[in-house]
Amino acid sequence: MKTTRILSLAVCVSCSSNDGYDSKTANALSEKVINGDELSQDDYATMIKQCEAAAEIINARFDNLLELKKKGDAKKLAEAFESCTDDEIMDASENFQTLGEHLNHAPLDEENARRWQEFQPKAQELVTKMFAVFQ
Repeated sequence: MKTTRILSLAVCVSCSSNDGYDSKTANALSEKVINGDELSQDDYATMIKQCEAAAEIINARFDNLLELKKKGDAKKLAEAFESCTDDEIMDASENFQTLGEHLNHAPLDEENARRWQEFQPKAQELVTKMFAVFQ
């Protein structure tokens, strides 16, 4: 539950837009996952793309949050967290979590498995940054 909350906060604090992340696409894929619908390898490839795009947003935002924390600017840090509660960001957070968790156990073909595996160090880096911000 704690990791889930951290992942949700991670995307919550990513208040910038990214051309790679498409809320409509991510929502449709999350709905398929939740409904237990059959997913194609193209679906998995798109899910990986959506997770990668969300990670870029999160990574940049956490760099900013770490800098604010390092500077000791508690007011600006609090404002950065508080400004990230709109529906769009909450939606992205839920999709990132749903898609990522599903991909961890999905029957990926060789190419998708390789792409997902290559993404794992970036995901671990994000977790490390998240813990650094919340310490």
